[in-house]
Amino acid sequence: MKIKVGELVKNQVNKSDQPRTKIAQKSGMSRNWLNHILENEEMDVKHIVAIGKAIKYDFSKDLPQLKYSFDDVTEYDSTSLAECQQKVGELTSKYLNLLEKYTALVEKGSLA
Repeated sequence: MKIKVGELVKNQVNKSDQPRTKIAQKSGMSRNWLNHILENEEMDVKHIVAIGKAIKYDFSKDLPQLKYSFDDVTEYDSTSLAECQQKVGELTSKYLNLLEKYTALVEKGSLA
């Protein structure tokens, strides 16, 4: 569901005195995506809630159609890029190891 709230959210983001990069990170999105969202008049409710949680502002005060509490919002996983890259490396190694074992079994004729 989208709500026309662009200026309201943008003003609160600017009032928060937090860098947009930090707000974006806390909201689970990139800074570019946050800027894109803030330039639009309509926003998805999930984005309003995530931004509100990041800047510690309850938009339901201004928007009665938003009926949420900060406790009900799922926390975004703040896994860093380096952690994700490490995990991809680990999974790639496991995959290649299994592929080698499978190929060896096929070559022996164990899997027909």
